[in-house]
Amino acid sequence: MVAVARRAHPDLRFDEGSMTALDLADGVLGGIVAWYSIIHTPPQRLPVTFTEFHRVLGPGGHLLLAFQAGDEKVHLEHGYGTRCPSTPTGCHLTGSPGCWARPG
Repeated sequence: MVAVARRAHPDLRFDEGSMTALDLADGVLGGIVAWYSIIHTPPQRLPVTFTEFHRVLGPGGHLLLAFQAGDEKVHLEHGYGTRCPSTPTGCHLTGSPGCWARPG
């Protein structure tokens, strides 16, 4: 997916790394996309992951986080990249480890 992203957007930088030890300085990112990236992370390790996200995000930075809960299949009325009123539209990280979604 990184190779596809680089071809589609050669003017942007795309990197891979460990979510718990990103090879980046503090506060350098404007955004992080963690699209189903945490689904296999043990729950007790999530605070470490979210703390690392918070560390590398700059002031006003955004986190796009998606994950699955349960076994039910859900089909949204709108596709990716559009606002879905019944789903979270953003993530706000505070100084403490954790992530809370704001309803849309």
